[in-house]
Amino acid sequence: MNATTTDSASTSPGWVPPPSVFTLRSADRSQIDYLNDLQFLSVAFKPLRKEPFFLGTQGVHGGAITQWVTDAPFGFVSSPKVALDKITIRFVSAGAIVRRNSHAEFLGAPGKAMFVAFEEMVTEEASRGFQAFTGTVDRSALMACHVALEGTDEFAFPEFKPVVDIIGPSLKAFRHNFRIVYERLNAGIDDQDLSFPLLQEMIIYQFLASWPKSRAGEENGVILRPSWQVRRALEYIDANLQRKVSLAEIASAANFGVRSLQASFRKELNKTPSQWILERRLAGAHRDLTRTSEATDSIAEIARRWGFVHLGDFSRRYRLQYGVTPFESRKGKMDWTA
Repeated sequence: MNATTTDSASTSPGWVPPPSVFTLRSADRSQIDYLNDLQFLSVAFKPLRKEPFFLGTQGVHGGAITQWVTDAPFGFVSSPKVALDKITIRFVSAGAIVRRNSHAEFLGAPGKAMFVAFEEMVTEEASRGFQAFTGTVDRSALMACHVALEGTDEFAFPEFKPVVDIIGPSLKAFRHNFRIVYERLNAGIDDQDLSFPLLQEMIIYQFLASWPKSRAGEENGVILRPSWQVRRALEYIDANLQRKVSLAEIASAANFGVRSLQASFRKELNKTPSQWILERRLAGAHRDLTRTSEATDSIAEIARRWGFVHLGDFSRRYRLQYGVTPFESRKGKMDWTA
């Protein structure tokens, strides 16, 4: 296993931003633990069933953007290690990848592009012969450019299609220029260079102008879904997140027994129902902490709204999930809106 960088990563616990340039090479199963222990990797990998394991990655990081090229001849399965408020943009050049979110699955394949929220990811499964060019962009940077385009912060962030065909000059130009950002960073430009903020803004504005938006009620390219019973359980949980619900109550709403509910969650979502509820409540609190419209509510009020009685317990769980304290999330939002 080789991991070479041009920067030294922080040794603080939890996730840290990637170095400006990084190279990863894991040649067999014995090296997976080392790969998964890297602090700047936001996902953990495992082999695709009984396949051998090989992963080669060349990546860059600057400002609000991280990008990487992946070569995985035997495929892989990955799952998030930490919740990040980022958007993933992916262009698959060979093979395919299935992205499983909370309520649906999406297929990335050659000729298509993906746009999915990182925090909604449950697992990803890449096929044999998988190759792709992928990037993440901080949601705050996308939102700042969206607000600048609209001239007001009253507009909600658009609902973009998660999977689109790469047709037409605008999307092809965005893919080309997104790759140019990668090449410039890989060649040595960093986010302290005076030209980089302009380059970053240019590519984000181009994305906002070129990526197709969803229409109300549109299926958004969903190709697979969890079983109808699990979907019903997820819908019931989301409708009742701000009150205490029991597993028996959820199971009844989904026409499950409690044991079947737990087994189906582990099989289809890789989590227990309790873990799912906790993460959804933390996500709700995270949204409220970073919304301008909720700025008058105290952190304690937001915590109680989402079912957290003890502020200390809420803060501990929030930091484990997002890598920052609730106060730091709120301060970051206030700094951005100032």
